[in-house]
Amino acid sequence: MKKVFQPTAYLLVLLCCYALNAADDVPMKAMRDEMARSKNLQLAGLSKPYFIAYRIQDMDTTAVVASLGSLLSSQTAHTRVLLVDLRVGDYKLDNTNFMSFATRQVGGLNHSEQIALDDDYKEIRRRIWLASDAQYKRAVELLAAKQAALQNQSQGDDLPDFSQEKPNKYFQADKPAAVDVAALEATARQISAVFRRMPELQSSQVTITVHNVYTRYLNTEGTEYTLFDPDTSVEIKATTQAEDGIPIDDSEMMFFSLPAELAAGDLTARAQQMVARLEKLRTSGTLDRYNGPVLFEGEAGAEVFAQSFAPALVASRTPVTDNPRAQAFLEQMTTRFGSGTLVDHISGRVLPDFITVVDNPKLDAFQSKRLTGTYAVDEDGVPTRVNTVVESGILKLVLNGRTPVSGATQSTGSRFGVSAAPTNLILTTSKSSNPQELRRMLLERAKARGSDYGIVVRRAGGSAGDFIQAAMAMAQGGGPVGNNMLEVVKLYSDGHEELVHGLQLQSMTAASFKDIVAAGDQQFVYSNVFIPGFSSLMMVGLSGDASAISGLPVASYVVPSLLFDDATLKRASGPFPKAPVTTPPPLSGN
Repeated sequence: MKKVFQPTAYLLVLLCCYALNAADDVPMKAMRDEMARSKNLQLAGLSKPYFIAYRIQDMDTTAVVASLGSLLSSQTAHTRVLLVDLRVGDYKLDNTNFMSFATRQVGGLNHSEQIALDDDYKEIRRRIWLASDAQYKRAVELLAAKQAALQNQSQGDDLPDFSQEKPNKYFQADKPAAVDVAALEATARQISAVFRRMPELQSSQVTITVHNVYTRYLNTEGTEYTLFDPDTSVEIKATTQAEDGIPIDDSEMMFFSLPAELAAGDLTARAQQMVARLEKLRTSGTLDRYNGPVLFEGEAGAEVFAQSFAPALVASRTPVTDNPRAQAFLEQMTTRFGSGTLVDHISGRVLPDFITVVDNPKLDAFQSKRLTGTYAVDEDGVPTRVNTVVESGILKLVLNGRTPVSGATQSTGSRFGVSAAPTNLILTTSKSSNPQELRRMLLERAKARGSDYGIVVRRAGGSAGDFIQAAMAMAQGGGPVGNNMLEVVKLYSDGHEELVHGLQLQSMTAASFKDIVAAGDQQFVYSNVFIPGFSSLMMVGLSGDASAISGLPVASYVVPSLLFDDATLKRASGPFPKAPVTTPPPLSGN
């Protein structure tokens, strides 16, 4: 987890020490020396680069996978990756924010490649030189193609391609966390063995991943940083089928700072709860369609907020293309599926007047629960800050990197992964209701609609791994991420509940959140991967480098229960595979 920098006297001394260490660091020295030469890259009659950024990341990854008490894999990898961002032209017009359908090239995605782990100064400089040369040749070609495309198009907003930001320096030491692989393997076996008690499961898996990432960065504007980012995650997932054939997938993702924080007993208990939940869902009923008030209770409020509202708080810019029809299609799809759809609503109401939303990268915990989006600088080296995104229902700003959009021309220190992203989104309310009051309001509104029950969603479902797979499918031309509701109950006026399965939330968009009529008095912490907007995913897909999706950031959300006046849930449509013909063999006993 990235720590927040606070400039006390003691930390200023540490900053000086880290700066000296960074100066002596072999990869950083190679980056600095080669950048001095790359500034002068120039083909005859063409411009020099006006901006260059180098990033070298050392990544130590340990991944342990187990199923039903047995180890499937245990791997440790050490890699070093070089990323190059090189721009020609100027801040007003450069080679980025452009997609060529003719040549399947994309301007704006950083070049990345794996380089040697050894601190061999000459070899690192050689790889940086080759990458810079290739990027420069590609950049001048893309700029020429972009200029030609623009001559045949009329543009609306006259926006620059890149914002100018003040230089910044931030240095953090590399302190990799110790990894006990045998202990991780034992923990994964113990957790996964829980699923042996449910033979109807078609698959189950526990994955424990430990990342130690050390990043070095510098650019021609004078920004430099080094950042140490340790992270440990546990994913528990299982799949079964209901008696009517509808697949039921359950998964949870938990994040920790260090592997030593893993508590096998607590994680095993979470797996046991998952088994109990799946056993009930398998034999539960379903319904064809429901239109009416819906209460997203507990963590489900944060889940639906993360899936359907948070992406719209991020600036998104539709790139110029060399195909007018394709560009019109991109703009339509960005409006329909993409993030950044609220950028035109700045100063407008996007939530009820009793709700405020703040993005706070300075917090590392909320009520003793860890938050994952704690950063001192973003990936461009821009200092992060606390951003009030929505105040009393009014949109004040959208989160942005250094790609200007209308209404958001400067960076908010929010660029992570392939686009801007939230860090820790905190939703607060000036008018809250306790759980009993929320249920009473739900039933009253359902009765007014002529229904003798209301719908309560307790788990929306979906882990980081599921969202990454969905994002990769979108990047390669698939449809938008679906909203499958995992744990749904029909709540009747006499207080009894009926569990139902196989429901999908239909047409939930950022605009739907204006229909929130009440919020709970307790906030819940939920963390998951953040998926960028449609246009960013399409740029990745067109480039053929869907591996960029694996670097999606993880954000945290602090949100209470949310009562919507109107929502639609519909039974999932197939086709679904038929359930197994024979009963499963025993997984325990003799």
